Amino acid sequence: MSGRYLNDAAWRYFWHPVCTLAELRAAAASEGRPLSVTLLDEALVIAEIDRKIAAFQDRCIHRSTRLSAGRVEAGGLRCAYHGWLYGADGAVREIPVMPDHPIPGDCRARSYDAALAYDLVWVRLDSSAGTAIPACPAWEDEGFRCVQGGPYTWPTPAWLPTPREGHRGSPVQRRHQGHRGPQSRHMNNPPYTRFDSSSLHSTDGGTDERTIHG
Repeated sequence: MSGRYLNDAAWRYFWHPVCTLAELRAAAASEGRPLSVTLLDEALVIAEIDRKIAAFQDRCIHRSTRLSAGRVEAGGLRCAYHGWLYGADGAVREIPVMPDHPIPGDCRARSYDAALAYDLVWVRLDSSAGTAIPACPAWEDEGFRCVQGGPYTWPTPAWLPTPREGHRGSPVQRRHQGHRGPQSRHMNNPPYTRFDSSSLHSTDGGTDERTIHG
């Protein structure tokens, strides 16, 4: 594929909204839980720690327990298994079974860039390209009104172009490729255009006229 086109790995350079601020705070209000999200097949945990938005790989570096099962406390996110406490930068701040021992500097969770804009939490998996969150000038307009709705399902027909068919399918199409199976049996295939070669002839303008059958 030509380098002019984005491949799947290139999306990691960009900022993506992963939840609303209201969703994140609602999770924290429910027993102090962080929020589990998936971005580009990466399992992430989102937490507000010391008034900062933090995004980590959803995996404790100690025993690989999902950090999204832990709790947000003052000063960090605590793993539900052995209680390791992670600060907003991903560094381990506390190991309960080693209260009197120094914590190595490289003892940290894999963290990602996270930011808040337009009441949305944005995450960038790779910061090496220096991308920015898309601008929304209307957000500062006093006449602008943002209405947040709940999640909804957007059914995608199985016949829409996908990368396997030689097209760069949209993210929505790629996300819903799983519907090709059982759902496709209940969807009508679109009509195919058929050209009758016997009706083809040249005109004065050099174009062809065809009888088209839907």
